[in-house]
Amino acid sequence: MEIVLSIINNVIMARVLGPANFGVYTLFLKICNIAGLLARVGTNDVIVKHVGITSGVGDWSKLKGYIRTAFQIMSIGSIVTVILISMIRQSLATNLFALPCLYKVLIFSVLVIPLQNCLLLIREIFRGLHDLKTASFLPAGQQLIFLGLLVIIILLGMLNVQNIIIALSVGIFCTLLVALFRLRGRLLNWHVKPERIKIPGLLQESVPMMVTRGSLLFMSSTDIYVLGIYASPAEVGIYGVVNALAAITVFSFDIVNQVIPAMIARYSAQKDFKTLSYVIRYASTLGVLFALPVLILVTCFGKFILTNIFGTQYAGGIIALYIILAGRLFTSFSGSTGYLLQMTGFHIILTRISVFCGLLNLLLNIALVQQFGKEGAAGATTISLVLQSFIVLVMAYRKTGIWALASIDIGKDIVNQVWSYLRTATGRLKNN
Repeated sequence: MEIVLSIINNVIMARVLGPANFGVYTLFLKICNIAGLLARVGTNDVIVKHVGITSGVGDWSKLKGYIRTAFQIMSIGSIVTVILISMIRQSLATNLFALPCLYKVLIFSVLVIPLQNCLLLIREIFRGLHDLKTASFLPAGQQLIFLGLLVIIILLGMLNVQNIIIALSVGIFCTLLVALFRLRGRLLNWHVKPERIKIPGLLQESVPMMVTRGSLLFMSSTDIYVLGIYASPAEVGIYGVVNALAAITVFSFDIVNQVIPAMIARYSAQKDFKTLSYVIRYASTLGVLFALPVLILVTCFGKFILTNIFGTQYAGGIIALYIILAGRLFTSFSGSTGYLLQMTGFHIILTRISVFCGLLNLLLNIALVQQFGKEGAAGATTISLVLQSFIVLVMAYRKTGIWALASIDIGKDIVNQVWSYLRTATGRLKNN
């Protein structure tokens, strides 16, 4: 549901804002994403691991302690980050991106960053608890509220980037209230006092995860940043639409990764590596089975979608789309390999790989964007992501002995299971 609503919202904004204004909105989100990651200091990643482990053994006191300490770190980080953004937003808007209009927009980061960080942390807590219903509902609810506010803005004729960001903030805030209420209900069920978890101890584990996640996020955002520096806002807007369209081809992995990190942490802590190996490969295979048909459809009808759904002004992004899709095809087969390293104690190795590939991506983008524009950005990012996926896949096997690649045999088992289920369901319908 989240993915469908997100696509609808992106289509509406792309059509009504046009490439230039949509480019400004895309830049704003990318800046908030990086700033938000720095503010969280890796707490969202480490909390999944520890909630998964402590809930698995019923250690509710320690679980509550981890939650409290994670919120303390995130709150301090968010305050520092929004102050920093407020101080440098003039330089970012005029000196780095040469977009004076971005200056007025960045002031809303004071709202978006803390709200989004808090919501994301709570969502990761529910993922660690294997409460996928709540974890999935929160982003879907946010997108649904945002969609309603977006329609109201359009009907009232108040359409501009600032009002859209205000609607985004309201959507996050309303969803956050629901999330806090749900989390409070869970905490009240655990009739124990939180164990004291020291901030330095948690930071020692969360900071490397932040660096890893930051490298991955920076790698996926470098193309937008470099385009924002060397190209026009319209070019950024077109590329933003292309990225959003390409992202739906791997939506299945977003769903699978709702539960995989906590499962990896739990089976690794229990030393049940046989089950862990099967779960990893099963998840990768399941993701590929759902991703491949979508990828083929988007490849075949990409130009039609860009022209008729997003608008004729976005048709020029078709070559960049094909380049990105080629990279998605390769990386989809490696599945959740990064989480395998991160949740089994090898997060430092993943951090080093991510930093190296992130720097390579930056250099390639600077070189290729100036020559080829958005197509250069797509090529640079694809090369870096494919290289990183390959290195992580090999290192995960060397350190854990587990190949995280999708399996043909497991794929056959999944298809047979689905076919058997469909036959049974069809038989019941006929009998009724």
